Amino acid sequence: MRLNISANILPVFPGILQLDLSQSLTELYQARYDYCTSRSIFAVYPTGASKQVAKALNLSEGQQVLKISRVNYQQDGNIIDCEFEYWRPDAVLIRIDSSADPFSQ
Repeated sequence: MRLNISANILPVFPGILQLDLSQSLTELYQARYDYCTSRSIFAVYPTGASKQVAKALNLSEGQQVLKISRVNYQQDGNIIDCEFEYWRPDAVLIRIDSSADPFSQ
């Protein structure tokens, strides 16, 4: 797994680079910095695998992958962070559950 932390979020999260970043960043933001993710926007789109992505996913360069971007927002509406993930299309299941009652199943 590769993690990139944008320099513009570092002042908001002092000392974050010295912490265990293999855990959930959302939980880390809450526990350590009292920042809650109040909104996330996901975008999923097909793209060709770069050399680095292809190697990591055991694919050929240029083979189709799904790129998922997520932008997280804190309570006040400011962006906390964003991330990009690349997935093999044969390893993805997309399930959408739309309901007027968010707790109904």
